[in-house]
Amino acid sequence: MVPSRSEWSDWLTVEFSRGAAAGSWGWYSGSIVDGHSQLVASLAQEMVCRDQA
Repeated sequence: MVPSRSEWSDWLTVEFSRGAAAGSWGWYSGSIVDGHSQLVASLAQEMVCRDQA
């Protein structure tokens, strides 16, 4: 299957899903789909939150 090649003039939808959070650590995931509901990209992000001293 060839990935879809959405033009920048097309609409893209970004959907985020909650992951987990514990202490100062967390993550989320998501997907980007074009106007034809074709998956363009998937993503995941891990994060660490720290107090500034």
